[in-house]
Amino acid sequence: MNNNYSNKPMVTGEWRKILFANYTVPPDLLAKFLPRGVGIDLLDHSCYLTVGGLQFLHMRMLGYKKFTIR
Repeated sequence: MNNNYSNKPMVTGEWRKILFANYTVPPDLLAKFLPRGVGIDLLDHSCYLTVGGLQFLHMRMLGYKKFTIR
């Protein structure tokens, strides 16, 4: 495998059917799930949780001739 990849993206593909849903939640609800040393950012004194889903087609990973997700 050639390791001269500095100018190429690591993963390529097509993003389709993208959905992001944002919810305001109490910060203490999320705090227990964060790794030690990581804090919660607030926007206008509100904490947001974002859930996202998408269909990722024709994915290619740098350095692999064929990469298949089943």
